[in-house]
This record gives sequence, structure tokens and C-alpha cells, in this order.
Amino acid sequence: MGYADGKDWTNVSFETGRRQLREWRETNARRSEEVVELWEHVVSRSPSSLGDELWIVYEQVCVAALDCARLDLAGECISALNHRFPRSNRVLRLQAMHHEAADQFDTALALYERLIEEDPTNNSFRKRKVAVLLAQGMRLEAIRELNDYLKIFLNDSEAWLQLSELFLVESDFAKAAHCLEECVLAAPLNTLQPNLILLICVLCMASSWSVIYSSCWTLHPLYGVAVMLGWLACSKQSLIPDWERCEKAINQLQKPITVQTVCMHF
Repeated sequence: MGYADGKDWTNVSFETGRRQLREWRETNARRSEEVVELWEHVVSRSPSSLGDELWIVYEQVCVAALDCARLDLAGECISALNHRFPRSNRVLRLQAMHHEAADQFDTALALYERLIEEDPTNNSFRKRKVAVLLAQGMRLEAIRELNDYLKIFLNDSEAWLQLSELFLVESDFAKAAHCLEECVLAAPLNTLQPNLILLICVLCMASSWSVIYSSCWTLHPLYGVAVMLGWLACSKQSLIPDWERCEKAINQLQKPITVQTVCMHF
């Protein structure tokens, strides 16, 4: 059965299945379980009918299969693609992802490094390498790799956000705040930016944060800021330089939270 909308994809026609797979590809919809279901029960019965579209469908099914931990199906797709395109970097990337899913991290890293060397401007290879490092708990190596990545792809807001999270885990609040500032600059119209600005103010312990942002309070961000300040105050590493200012900021937050007023919606 389909998981997102309850539709049974096992009994649809071949053309319906083909059109649906194409639609999900074009919209970048992550419907991995349904893709696998459509392939196994419908499209795979007559793959030759896909014509040249077969190869991109193989790639789509492979990624979906890896997402669903179906390494057997992913391996079948990779074998077919490798037979047709033996020297393709796209196929090599799928092979690296297959090793990654099988916890064969050293092999996956070697393949990603090879891909990066051959095509240093392809950001997907570098992002997969960071994912492998994080899967192994190698945060410092992931931070170094993200720093190198952002020297090339400066406007990647997702990468800045990921780097900020890693610095927060390491309790390096100044660098985390800097990453969030870069994230705001990279995507100034993103609807999440108001909350990011609040977080930057908290991390920097700016004395004027309430003035800067007093015109756009909402209830949920206030709770988030209060929780963050409380966490900073209780940090076992004692990195807060001014405890009185931290306590004062928490007290200032209690009033608007108690009143539960909303000045504007984001």
C-alpha cells in the first residue's frame, strides 16, 4: 500500500506508474517506499517499455531502495546502470552510497574522494562525504570538510546551518553564531530567518537583542530562546562570561511568555 495517501500502487496501470515516477522525479518528492512499490509491482514487469527513460528510473529506484534499506534492489539497479554506463561518475556515486548504506564507510569515503578529485565543483559528492564522516561520529573531521566546502560554495545556507549545529555540539557558540549569520546572509528571504536571528542574539549574548527584535515577538520563538538560555546557564563547560546578564535575559523573557501576546506572525 502507498504510505503517504493510502493509495494502493500495486494495481495501477503501467502508464500510470510511469507518469507517477516521472512526476515525483520532476518535483523532487521523497516518496521512497512508493517508488519501490511501483517498481516492484508495476514498472519492472516491462522495463523495456520505458525506452531511454529506463536508466533514470533505475537511478531513481536505486536511491529510493537505499532510503528503504533495500540494499538488494539497489544493488540490482547499480549493476544494470554500471553495465550500461561503466565509467559514469553518477553510477560511481550510487556505488559509494550503497557502501555507505552497508556501513562500509572506508570504501565509501575512498570513492567520494575520487569523485571530488575528478569533479571538484560537484557539491553533492562533498556533501555525501560529510554525511559519511557524521555517520561515524567524526565531528571535527566533518567540520573541517564543511569549512573547505564553504570556501567554494559560500551561499549554501544548508551547509552553514549544519556547520552551526556541529559547533553547538562542540560548545563553540561564537563560531555557531557566525555560521548562522552567514546562513541569514545566504538566504535573507527564508521564513526561518527571524528565529535564526533570535538564536544569533542569544549565542552572542548581545545586550541589545530585545531592542533589535522587539517588533516581531511570537510565542514559540520566546520559548525556544528561554530554553536555550537555560541550557547555556546550565552548561557544564561554564562558557558563559556574564551570568547576571544571562539571568536578566531569562527574566525579561518571562513577561511576554506569561502574557502570551503575539505582536506579529512570521
